[in-house]
Amino acid sequence: MQVLEILRDSDFSILATFSDSFGFSAMESLAVGTPVIATPQGALPEFIRDRENGLMLPLDLDPAGVWVHIGRADKSSPAYANLFRGEIERMAQNMIEAISPYCDAPENLLPLRVNARRTAETMFDSTTRSPYLDDLYDRCLNS
Repeated sequence: MQVLEILRDSDFSILATFSDSFGFSAMESLAVGTPVIATPQGALPEFIRDRENGLMLPLDLDPAGVWVHIGRADKSSPAYANLFRGEIERMAQNMIEAISPYCDAPENLLPLRVNARRTAETMFDSTTRSPYLDDLYDRCLNS
């Protein structure tokens, strides 16, 4: 419960990642009305909408939506370390720029909070999603 209270009391939660398959922490944040700062990879762009229920930071992706540098073979090299450090710095700068308008006018955060909660309710609420999924599974198994 303490984690949810901390998330609820936060202006944003951050899942600025190079690789994450789903992002359960993002879903938990939305459930308590906390907008998420994320990168557009994995499943995150399926439910995080820039300036609607969170903020999306730019990230170079391949056609499959995977960070372009994830499969590099030279991950132990100084060149990769410099690239990685540069990406972190770039992402941090983009994050500062993205949240600045909300620091200057915190009232603008309210629509993001409302939309964050609404996203969790419409996409992840078990009482509404379970009947849909149960029916889908039944149809798939019986076809």
